[in-house]
Amino acid sequence: IMIDSAQYNMVDWQSRDTALSGSPVNVALYNLDISDSTSTDTTRVLFAKKALVSVEKLTINNDARLYSYRISTITLDSEKKLVTAEKILIDPRHSESEFARIAGKQSDRFDVSFSGARFSNTNVEQILDGNIIVEKLAIKEAAIKIYRDKNYPRNTVSRVGRDPLQMLMNLSVEVSIG
Repeated sequence: IMIDSAQYNMVDWQSRDTALSGSPVNVALYNLDISDSTSTDTTRVLFAKKALVSVEKLTINNDARLYSYRISTITLDSEKKLVTAEKILIDPRHSESEFARIAGKQSDRFDVSFSGARFSNTNVEQILDGNIIVEKLAIKEAAIKIYRDKNYPRNTVSRVGRDPLQMLMNLSVEVSIG
């Protein structure tokens, strides 16, 4: 079975918020066996012995709306339990000065870029449920830029859970490496 140029969305049915969206999505399922005996076969993905999935652009939304989480050119090979991503970006949605103005106090603004990500020994069933459970993550290049405007008064509120990497961990997507 081949699916070409589809769109994938994970939506919270109560709030109607889109947690994750991806397009175009291409799927190839090989050696399908749709029967009772294969419904519990953990070596199969969607009743297929092998699944190849590619997504050109994936966006993960968050409640705070301060950052955009984007992943580009993702491929999944179920036989190899391998997921690759050309780029993983955590982009601030505001310029440095606008970010500082919105915060009103000293606040760290993160701009993060990873290139050439390779997720090995991936739990494919969990990926299809929207979770990232992998044994190993290798990244070819990384760039992290942190900006803080010290012209504003110090922020005395705890930052625990408010930085972009911590917000990513609080999304409806489970992330586990190792």
